[in-house]
Amino acid sequence: MLAADQPDPSEDDEGWYEEDLVGLTAVDPTGTVVGEVVALELGAAQDRLRLRRPDGGETLVPFVEAIVPEVDPEAGRLVVDAPPGLLDLDAAGE
Repeated sequence: MLAADQPDPSEDDEGWYEEDLVGLTAVDPTGTVVGEVVALELGAAQDRLRLRRPDGGETLVPFVEAIVPEVDPEAGRLVVDAPPGLLDLDAAGE
């Protein structure tokens, strides 16, 4: 039983912890690997996933449902449906 001033954890269906996401393989909608999640960066407007690309570079992806429509920690993956060019941006140029 929860006290009235304690949030019900089952009601938090939007939250992800960094430890849930780091290490997940990021794939595009066709299943092609586009990277691996190496960090979750919290932001005022939106959170961002830092991905290590297969070529070793890193990129930032807005962690919003329109771009990351599926997160499946049990399968070890998430889907990134990025607009053209987004995954080519280098995170070093933040």
